[in-house]
Amino acid sequence: MDTWEKVKKAAKNKHNWVLLVIVLIGAILIAFPTGKKTIEGSKKEKAAESTAQKADESTLESRLSSILGKVEGAGDVSVMITYASSSEKSLAYDTVEETNRGTDSQDKLQKEAVVSDGNPVILKEDYPAIQGVIVVAQGAGDSKVQLNIINAVKTVLGIDSYQVTVLKKGI
Repeated sequence: MDTWEKVKKAAKNKHNWVLLVIVLIGAILIAFPTGKKTIEGSKKEKAAESTAQKADESTLESRLSSILGKVEGAGDVSVMITYASSSEKSLAYDTVEETNRGTDSQDKLQKEAVVSDGNPVILKEDYPAIQGVIVVAQGAGDSKVQLNIINAVKTVLGIDSYQVTVLKKGI
């Protein structure tokens, strides 16, 4: 008697059908655990964030150079800003329970980033702390121009005067 005939014979018994259904359901649960997987950031996303941060920093330097160049007597101005750290973003997370109904029956709690329109939801963004600013200006030989530049930089960036150095631009 081959295997198929044994299955047919066993299927005629009602109790065997119940056992067969239970075995099939168990096999399906083992093969396909329930729950969701945690979303992890890829290297490309991290690189994109780093590039965006550098662009923001460069834009701040350009904007500051532009406005300081309009200070009376300042002339041509260049600005460099150094940062003590990098910016940090706090993402929104959902807690997901993953249940594996296999032989070892383990439950896992995982955090999943909340995504809106394909982008993670940012709860808070801490911008990097500014370590210092160097301003090179043509008119920085005049102490009144230097003081005006220092005060402008302090006001815009919210830093102390000792963090700002103003130098006269060479030819």
